[in-house]
Amino acid sequence: MEYYVPLPRRLAEDLRNSPVAIGAYCLITRLYRISRAPVPLSPGDLQCLDPSLSYGAATRALRRLADSPYVLVERVRGRKNSYAPAWGAVSGAVLPWDLGAPCLGRPRHIAELRLDQRLFDTCLGHVRTHAEHPAIVERYVAQPLLGLEEVGAYGAALAGVAPAGGRLVELGLLDHCGRPLREIGARRSVSERMGVRPQEQIAQVIAQARARGDVRDLAGWVVSALHELPESQPVGPPRPKASDRAILMHPELTHAERSRWLTRFRNADATARSAVLERFIKEHPHEQFV
Repeated sequence: MEYYVPLPRRLAEDLRNSPVAIGAYCLITRLYRISRAPVPLSPGDLQCLDPSLSYGAATRALRRLADSPYVLVERVRGRKNSYAPAWGAVSGAVLPWDLGAPCLGRPRHIAELRLDQRLFDTCLGHVRTHAEHPAIVERYVAQPLLGLEEVGAYGAALAGVAPAGGRLVELGLLDHCGRPLREIGARRSVSERMGVRPQEQIAQVIAQARARGDVRDLAGWVVSALHELPESQPVGPPRPKASDRAILMHPELTHAERSRWLTRFRNADATARSAVLERFIKEHPHEQFV
């Protein structure tokens, strides 16, 4: 069983300045593999799936795809346009997917990226489109955890061309250099609880996770930690701004240790620095900082 959405690497590179278009392509490929037929889709359908998306942004994304060699558009008067995914232009002609062929008919010279389909199923929801009526969306959460723009940015990150920062970094799906983590790590029961958590709680557990050197699947640790939080746990007051003075002034550190801890501290964002500092003091206790 395959749990990923195929994405041509060249598409992610060509449309890097239009992450909504990349996200829309991934949605089309996800639905195309389910229905095995061209996907009827309108800007309004994209808005149903992602309420934060404006009609203009959704229209531009579909138009950008239609003008590219990565989809075949079937236009029927009085109905929505239908879209079928393609691998791009090969010998001057658009090469559509072949569901009956190995690797969906992808030539060897076209590199494929694999986007985890749980970004849709868990973080956005399931969508059923219709040629004449608005799409029907079903979710495990009250509000989507991500938007199509974030899904597209994650696809661009797989190609190494993602913009730095943003919601994906906040949720622990990308690091500060725009590199994706290997696993999404969100289960249905966990994501349902995560969707109703205050943003302050999410930021707090992500900060704690970033300070742990033994955690590889950071996103999985974050949602698991949120799952364990009591429903009534209040959000504490914001911590004072962390300073690197304890690292700079520690009398027992070697040069290499001091450099390593300063790099870790300064590369962390404001919400994570306090947790990094707490870990430093725990591993290198000294009466001056107790």
